[in-house]
Amino acid sequence: MPKEENFNITIDTKIPVYGSTNYGDEEIRINPKKGDVVNTIIHEKLHANYPNMPHDDVYKNAAKIESKMTLPEMAKELLEVHERSKYPKYKREIVYTEASKVIKSEVK
Repeated sequence: MPKEENFNITIDTKIPVYGSTNYGDEEIRINPKKGDVVNTIIHEKLHANYPNMPHDDVYKNAAKIESKMTLPEMAKELLEVHERSKYPKYKREIVYTEASKVIKSEVK
């Protein structure tokens, strides 16, 4: 079963919904203009991690998780999605050095 960390994240203000999860393409799309972005991110990650979870349970669990988050945790979630949307996995090339791991974008 694919997990959300394997999914690319795309920011798409043209989709008519808050967010969507495409299992075949392993892509999460988020529309930040629609509303509660943190809740949407959690919601779509739950879909990616638990594809068989009933949608009502996804809504309930996303609300429960978000309600327990601190502002710094919410900010971290937003920043992570921002970074992942800038550097999708299918365009990532990992270069290892002795001191660190560097991510750079491939040129296509």
